[in-house]
Amino acid sequence: RAKAFEQIRREKPFCVIGSPPCTKFSLLQELTKARKWNDSAWMAKHESELAEAKRHIEFCCLIYRYQLRCGRHFIHEHPWGARSWPLECVDSLVQDDRTTLAYANMCRFGMTTHISGKSGPRGAVAKPTGFLTSSWIIANELGRKCQGGHEHVPLVGGRASAAQIYPPALCEAMCRGIQKQKAWDAGSRVHA
Repeated sequence: RAKAFEQIRREKPFCVIGSPPCTKFSLLQELTKARKWNDSAWMAKHESELAEAKRHIEFCCLIYRYQLRCGRHFIHEHPWGARSWPLECVDSLVQDDRTTLAYANMCRFGMTTHISGKSGPRGAVAKPTGFLTSSWIIANELGRKCQGGHEHVPLVGGRASAAQIYPPALCEAMCRGIQKQKAWDAGSRVHA
């Protein structure tokens, strides 16, 4: 963490993208927890891993706040229903007037996963996702709701791992938003 923060201080990135692991905050994790509630060893391990996952998100939020103080930008991505959104460090950023929260369905960016067998046909993945960002311009690029007209493959039965990889169209939308924000910021300085 110290090395990462030092690198950000040194390199001064225009935009930092945070995508901390969401496994411990997922609704699927809650189902597993409900089944294992009487397994004290599993619960102890779960609580330890959950505490570390919270520390990771708190560190990400520290970086985002640093970016805001420096007049730079960030994007934070987590599944829309993740239990991480109510964490104080995240919620305080959601409530900050300098940030925008965008909702997206990953099918709009071409996310797919296998329908039955891993080498068989693929189908669209809804994966409701939240993007918290310091840029309304980036939020406009990322906020894409499903328009319907297709079936969604549920992310159960070993399909969720495919949803951890950003599809190229999402990466392009992020880059497009960052590029537009850079141009906006440069234009604002010229007119100031």
